[in-house]
Formats: sequence, structure tokens, C-alpha cells
Amino acid sequence: MQSAEGSENGILEQIKRLKELQSVSSELHEMEETLRKYPEELSVLNGEIKSVQEILAEKTLQTEDADKSKSLLEKDLSEKQLYIGKAEERLLNIKTHREYEALQKELTEAKRRCIEIEEEILELMGKLETLGAETGELEQSLKEKTEQNAPRIEEIEKVIGKLETEAAPCRERRDSIAGGLSPEVHSVYAKISGKTHIFLAEARSEMCMNCNMNIPPQMFNEVLTGAKIIQCPNCNRILHCENA
Repeated sequence: MQSAEGSENGILEQIKRLKELQSVSSELHEMEETLRKYPEELSVLNGEIKSVQEILAEKTLQTEDADKSKSLLEKDLSEKQLYIGKAEERLLNIKTHREYEALQKELTEAKRRCIEIEEEILELMGKLETLGAETGELEQSLKEKTEQNAPRIEEIEKVIGKLETEAAPCRERRDSIAGGLSPEVHSVYAKISGKTHIFLAEARSEMCMNCNMNIPPQMFNEVLTGAKIIQCPNCNRILHCENA
């Protein structure tokens, strides 16, 4: 418990200022609590949209890769088919058995590879079809999630903007009122307000109305007379009497 000495009128004036300060601090505390709560909700809402966007981006990348691989295989297939056509023409004009056998071997290998490429292309076409369906579902999901979350996001952003606009002058007012406290009272206020935004408590019927603990009779009388700044021995709040 701490007390600050002063004239009765001076202490009562300080208590009056503390009450005003308490009112502004409570208003500011409510704003700051709301400002802390909304970003969490915003993060959840934006996170839901971002999650779908990231999956969609991954599917789009997979589609681009599959498309690129398919194009390369189709080009390879076309070149091999062209080679086979020319080789078959050359086959008709070969004179020696050795050359004929060598070219036949190349043709067989080229045709085998063509079959493999066609199978790979078919596999990629199946993959692209699946990716197309998944992408379509994700785009629809993204549209629905965006339409669902966008109004709330816009609403929260407006509230945050409004509260930040209102909080700035409220902080200035709080600091201005606190600046008018006497050094001794300001020291007590600063210690308590560093831990809680409720630094003032009404004393009534020898009880602290903040923590409901009894206040010693002599201490309660000192609160009534307003000769000192008295703090509750239990919760440490600055005590005041409404009718003092």
C-alpha cells in the first residue's frame, strides 16, 4: 500500500482527474481489446482463402508441367514417325543384307519407342483431365469462399479503421489528463496502470468495491477526508469515495 500526501482540495482534485482518466482509459482499453481481437478473425478469414489459392496454384503448376511434357512427347513422336516414314522408303532401295538388317533394327527400335511415347502421352492426357477437374472444383471453392468471407473482411477492416481513428485522440486525451496529475499521484497511477487499466476503486462501507475486501476503519476515514491518496491494501487500486 502507498499513500501520497497533499491538501484536501488538492487530493480531491487529483481524484476527480483520476476518475476522468479511468473513464478514458476504460474506453481506450475496450477499443484496444477489439483491435486485438479483429486481426485474429481477419487472419482466419484470409487464411481460408489463401489456403485454397495455394492449392489452386499448385494444381496450376502441375497442369503447366504436364502440358509441357505432353508437348515435348508429341514433338518427339512426330519426329520419330517422320524418321520411320523416310527409313521405310530407304529400306526399299538398300542393296546389301547388312545395311538392310541394320536399318530394320533401327526401325524396330523407333517403332517401339513410338508405342512408349503414345502410352506416356495417354497417361499425361489422363493426368491433365484429372487436374482439369480438380482445378475446376478449386476455382469454384475459391469463388464461394471469397464470396462468403469478403463481406466480413470488409466489415472488419472498416471497424478497425474506425477504431484506430478514434483511438488516436483517445490516447492523446488520456496522456493529457495523466500529465495533469501531481508527480506523486502520477507515480502511483503509472505503477498500477502498467499492470491493469483499472487503477481506481470505490471505497464503500469500509470495503473496496474492486476486490470486495475490508478496508481498516482508519484507512477508510482517510479516504473519506481526502487528505491522502490511499491504495487498497489487497488489490492496490487507488481508493475514492463517490460522496467524498
